[in-house]
Amino acid sequence: MSEEFIQTLRELLQREDRLYVYNTKKWHSAKKKSKGCPQDSAFGPGFWGLQYNSLLNLEYTKNTKAITYADNLMILVKGTTQVEVENYANMETQKVAKWARNNKIEFNDQKSKIKVITRNEPKNRRDLKIFLNN
Repeated sequence: MSEEFIQTLRELLQREDRLYVYNTKKWHSAKKKSKGCPQDSAFGPGFWGLQYNSLLNLEYTKNTKAITYADNLMILVKGTTQVEVENYANMETQKVAKWARNNKIEFNDQKSKIKVITRNEPKNRRDLKIFLNN
């Protein structure tokens, strides 16, 4: 993409006075937007993909793999103990939280889930303490 095209998109998305008009055969609606791309926009998936690339390219530890699908993010963390997994996971979620703040995105911590997959059941299993938004 040319630098001029990128600059035009940047200016479009940063304007505070954007008005999005939705027209169908049955109804008409106009809404003001101050950030982001409207739901169901033809530009939405492309812009999301461009933005998500920077999330996937964060400097994760060698024990971590980040995977995205649509607007979902999965962080896989590997460790030999519960404490090690907990520490790596918290390091990575802090990176993701910082990325989200910098990109004016909020992850819904109520919809975020943790799944523990293990070969052997830990002797002293306890709930992991992993934090996303503090």
